[in-house]
Amino acid sequence: LSPDYYEVVARYAQILLANNRIEESIELLNKNIEIAKKNKDYANVSYLNSVLSIEYFINQENDKTNLSLKEAEIYSRKTNKYEIKGFFYYARAWISLKKQKNIEAVNDFLNATKNYDQAPQSKKIFKLKATIYNELCLIYGSWKEEELQEKYSFKSLEYALKQDDQNEVFSAYMAVGHFYNDKFIKTNETKHRDLIEYYYLKAFNLFQENEMVYSSDLAYVSINIANLYLVYYPENYTDKIIKYASITKEI
Repeated sequence: LSPDYYEVVARYAQILLANNRIEESIELLNKNIEIAKKNKDYANVSYLNSVLSIEYFINQENDKTNLSLKEAEIYSRKTNKYEIKGFFYYARAWISLKKQKNIEAVNDFLNATKNYDQAPQSKKIFKLKATIYNELCLIYGSWKEEELQEKYSFKSLEYALKQDDQNEVFSAYMAVGHFYNDKFIKTNETKHRDLIEYYYLKAFNLFQENEMVYSSDLAYVSINIANLYLVYYPENYTDKIIKYASITKEI
């Protein structure tokens, strides 16, 4: 098998899932888990079980979700590949987050980053770190933990900028903008208001300059900018309010 064989399997499984062919996706993963077991490739047994646990969760098969997570955890302990250990924690955190178990999610997200810090660094690792830091930023923001929200919003941006994935960078710019929005509500300081504008416009311009995946993101950033000018800026910003509100209506 080629070195990236199981990575290709996981990607193909995700493509099947995205095209509503979840049963085929699950069958593909289970088949290749057995192949990895026969080859005593414990790292990829863990990796594919982590992917499978997410798919079972999406398919509302809770018992199988838990079983796959347990298998992923057991086999992650049999490998010294930190990226595999990190992905197990990431998968379990993702599932906890969807179950609204935010404390468990935070613990596992932090364990994931600790393992990713020890793994060989790559764009894939940067992407996962950026995603995790963005989730931590959102969770700490909902808990009103301002210092941690700030810390992880900028960490998310730092790792997003290390990739070629403009969607991750967009999300990071918006996360930092939201942080300063919360800050401005508390302080009413103009510098914080202007930083909201700065990061929202960075996200808007990024969308305009690149071929982005989700057109809904343009509506999302545009309505945030329009609302920013409407609520926080003087009346002479009416033209800008109309400009960005109009963009939202056109999508």
